[in-house]
Amino acid sequence: MNGINKLAGEWYHLLYNNVYGIRACALRLTNTYGPGMRVKDARQTFLGIWIRNLIEGKPLLVFGDGLQLRDFNYVDDVVEAFLIAALDPKADGEVYNLGSSEYVNLKDLASMMVELFKGGTFQIVPFPPERKAIDIGDYYSDFAKIKDGLGWAPRVSLREGLKRSLEILFSARKTLLGARSMILMNDFKAEPEELVRKELVAVERVIRSGWYILGNEVKAFESDWAARCGAKHAIASETAWMPSRSDSGASDRQGR
Repeated sequence: MNGINKLAGEWYHLLYNNVYGIRACALRLTNTYGPGMRVKDARQTFLGIWIRNLIEGKPLLVFGDGLQLRDFNYVDDVVEAFLIAALDPKADGEVYNLGSSEYVNLKDLASMMVELFKGGTFQIVPFPPERKAIDIGDYYSDFAKIKDGLGWAPRVSLREGLKRSLEILFSARKTLLGARSMILMNDFKAEPEELVRKELVAVERVIRSGWYILGNEVKAFESDWAARCGAKHAIASETAWMPSRSDSGASDRQGR
């Protein structure tokens, strides 16, 4: 289903480019990673949960024999590809693969991450049945079209990109692992009733405005929240990962 949805999205964009003249092209991303990546689960890329496990002192789980091949792109290289495609009219109506000539099997990747982190372990384990059913085997991209047509090629090596990501994410580990102050800010039961009422009014104001991502109400909500936290800026997001019962002994909470 994931692939079908992506293909449909590509063709919608190309249709608007070809029929209505609204400039569009499609970039097919491989495994994108970097300091701002999702680490609470493996929904975007398994590298995120691997990094989280390293930080938490848990083993990296490599399914199967660990010989599946993958390629990866550091986020800076991906952003550069988007900018190049957006600025070059030759990209209009085209579909490009991103990728890397540096591909690696998952066992060697896990070994590299443990080495760069200077700690941790990995385990080769059998595929869970639900994962085995959707395993794609080897995957690495041919990015010759965008390289020849637009001059893009990845510049950050896998080792360097992983090193940067691990250093930055480890330095931010208190936030990633759910700083206690972050939990209390969203614990209505622990807050004065008057403050809770004000927060609920602010949230309702955003909802009634119909603008949940952009708009004046969201901007005002973010400014108020930043002032309350003593921060310069605040950004409203869908969810924030907090530690589960197994992480810290506290019950699960979702921040909004």
